[in-house]
Amino acid sequence: MRAAPELIVLSASGILQHGPACFSLPKKLYSGLMEFERLWPGRVTLFSGALNYTDLPQSFVRAELAETPFSIEVHEVDEVRFLQRLGNAVVLAPLAQRYVQLFRGDDSIWNRLIWVTETSLLTRLQMLMTEPIGFVRQAKRAVSEVLSELQFRRTISRSAGIQCNGTPTFGDYASIAERPLLFFDTRSRAAMVAGDRQIERRCTRMLNGGRLNLVFSGRLIRIKGVDELLKVAQRVKMAGVDFVLDIFGTGDREAALRRAVEDNGLSEHVRLNGFVDFYAELVPYFCESADLFVCCHPQGDPSCTYLETMACGVPIAGYGNEALAGVVATSGVGWAVPRWNPDALAERIVSLSHERPRLAKAAYHARDFARQHTFEATMARRVRHIESCVGMSCTL
Repeated sequence: MRAAPELIVLSASGILQHGPACFSLPKKLYSGLMEFERLWPGRVTLFSGALNYTDLPQSFVRAELAETPFSIEVHEVDEVRFLQRLGNAVVLAPLAQRYVQLFRGDDSIWNRLIWVTETSLLTRLQMLMTEPIGFVRQAKRAVSEVLSELQFRRTISRSAGIQCNGTPTFGDYASIAERPLLFFDTRSRAAMVAGDRQIERRCTRMLNGGRLNLVFSGRLIRIKGVDELLKVAQRVKMAGVDFVLDIFGTGDREAALRRAVEDNGLSEHVRLNGFVDFYAELVPYFCESADLFVCCHPQGDPSCTYLETMACGVPIAGYGNEALAGVVATSGVGWAVPRWNPDALAERIVSLSHERPRLAKAAYHARDFARQHTFEATMARRVRHIESCVGMSCTL
């Protein structure tokens, strides 16, 4: 029997190298590689560029090669030996300009190259418009994004397959890709999914007239729409709803948000809790206490927040960016309102506060959808898809 080929995973971001056999890499990347190693029948290797942090981010984990089942190699993408090292491996690569350019002239790789996509052209342009770089630079970069998109589409049509994180890029590329796969990014494992008793206790409190517990978690930066959260909270307060909004996360808008909470008389309704550990604190709190996640993301990047929140049995009401709108349409759970419309989002929350049985029903439905898309189930689908793309008989 022929041995399974090596699976080489190209990193969308860099890693820290402390020595020839010691690295630090994002926890999400590390978890994914560990699961690839468990499921893939051959060797698994991470290829990445090097980062230069002086302070190790909280989201990174240390990996000693002697204790890590997968391999790690640092390469610069413009090195000739980078392509030579790929050999006959199956390659999983983020759809990025540097990799598209690298593989453009290598005809031998197309039948074993699978792309991973996250942000559509529309989302990339939306994110660009939030950058304070001036109209002329924005226009030039917008033209560059459109030209890159044309190149992406030609590249996708030649490749063995594509894995689309979220509905936006799946909608864009499924018709031109040889073998497209839709998946939803999440860190939620099966054991973390909310149980019936957790949801029942929470819903009983809510249905008996308890305070409505609203939540948000994520980076407190402008591009995530965090400034909109307080506009929504102010309008919900004015409607007379008894609620609390717990905000979890840190970022460059945190100090401004704290000032705005005080200035707008929201101290009794809005609590900024800073950074909390996802596994040890955030997930248990959501499972036990959260009634509704309020999401003001204006741009449609496929945040893992959506599925992770739903896994806790917490439905989402938010701005209808293309990613959230896709999750709501696919799952049949949640509420999406027009972007940049805090009045509409507040009205939805106020309406739900008066329709609590509907909110309780949505909690179970959100959990049931996320249960089909746990971390383990998603990674298993992705490995089966890679195997089918390169003509391997599925091992799962």
